[in-house]
Amino acid sequence: MWSLHQKLKALSKELSKWSKECIGNVIDKVMALEHEINHLEDLYDIDDSDHNREALHRTQAKYIKWLKQEDSILRQKSRLKWITEGDTNSKYFHSVFRDRRRRSQIHKIKDKHNIWVEGCRSDQILHTHTCLALIPKVNAPDSFSQLRPIRD
Repeated sequence: MWSLHQKLKALSKELSKWSKECIGNVIDKVMALEHEINHLEDLYDIDDSDHNREALHRTQAKYIKWLKQEDSILRQKSRLKWITEGDTNSKYFHSVFRDRRRRSQIHKIKDKHNIWVEGCRSDQILHTHTCLALIPKVNAPDSFSQLRPIRD
């Protein structure tokens, strides 16, 4: 049993080394792609050429791939923590739900003139127009393409 434990420990070290060399830091890649998408969106707003649109779509596809990878890693880590902490009335349990609630809030919305509206004015827009409830696909969505409708 001891030799199996040692072999698994050695395998774990090798897999960690391989992951760092081949995959790298997933969270840093996601953040870098977010900045790149913001830059490409600005370029596309200035010049809506096919080249800029294609570059934006390619980067968004990469972003989605790395975002799924990050989500997978975070889910695995949270499961490990959940197993050790449990679902008791713990600080961790409440922090998970607070974070989910915070991420699902819409802080600003674009009006019909394509201007970002925050705070009280956004309530006026929502009350004077037909409203569709949307859920963010990503943290801090910047456009409607990053939101999805709530379905029954």
